Amino acid sequence: MKDKQCINYSYLFSGPLNKPVIFITNDPDCERGSSLYLVHENGTIRCSGSNSGERKATTFIRPYLIGYVTTKKKNMLFDEASVGLFPFEACATSYYELLQIKKCGYGHEGNTITEIISFNHLMTPYFTPLSWQGSDKGGTDWDIARQEILDAWKYVSLKNYDFKSEDHRIDCS
Repeated sequence: MKDKQCINYSYLFSGPLNKPVIFITNDPDCERGSSLYLVHENGTIRCSGSNSGERKATTFIRPYLIGYVTTKKKNMLFDEASVGLFPFEACATSYYELLQIKKCGYGHEGNTITEIISFNHLMTPYFTPLSWQGSDKGGTDWDIARQEILDAWKYVSLKNYDFKSEDHRIDCS
């Protein structure tokens, strides 16, 4: 039996933690720079494709639960990243709460996932993702985005992978 509050949503997931993955997102119209996501069980590290503001690794560290949506089936949320899906992240303690936040119009929906890469790719200095759009699209060059993610990862690893100290909770009551 479905929960009445979630009657319009199907959520396909196995637990309350993120599934680790690293991926690239791009604007569907290819008019903006790419974003780079490193998803850990406890949160996300995201380097935005925008070049505005001062760059600082901790800016991109968030204790967010992340799900993935598609425009073809608007009321579905997946827990596993796949090319063609859109990441949706918010400070939620469960997928049920994540769906409620999305329903209220809060949270962050990213652009289309265009490529999934490995941690080895991220660590390799001469690797550049095929779908990366950098300064030619007004975004961040791959070398800068890669280094920011690695710096943020180092910062989080020194805190025993605790993303909680960067909490930006969204209340959707």
